[in-house]
Amino acid sequence: MSHFFFQFGLKALTALPGFITSSVHSVLFSLLAHPQLSIREHATKALSAILSRCEFEVRQSLHMYMMVCINYMLTRLEAAIFSLKEFEQEALDNKRFGQSLLMSILPLFILLHG
Repeated sequence: MSHFFFQFGLKALTALPGFITSSVHSVLFSLLAHPQLSIREHATKALSAILSRCEFEVRQSLHMYMMVCINYMLTRLEAAIFSLKEFEQEALDNKRFGQSLLMSILPLFILLHG
């Protein structure tokens, strides 16, 4: 008995066609980042279907690519969080500076206008 994934008329395929596996990076990964939720959901379902039907080497390659992308995004997120913490600290320092400046000017203002 022959196992196949797809049959187009009389032609039976034992693996996903190359035009599908080669376009995963350029098409599906860009759709996973689409702003519209339904498009991201369909892209996720398509990626899941492809991963469940492709050969081990293709699955392993896609997995490694996704891990690199995730690590890249986490690095950018950590950098953004660090920048936000620096901004927050700077704003807090400016607030403290403003308060100390106000406290040093206030007695002078009271003396002059009191």
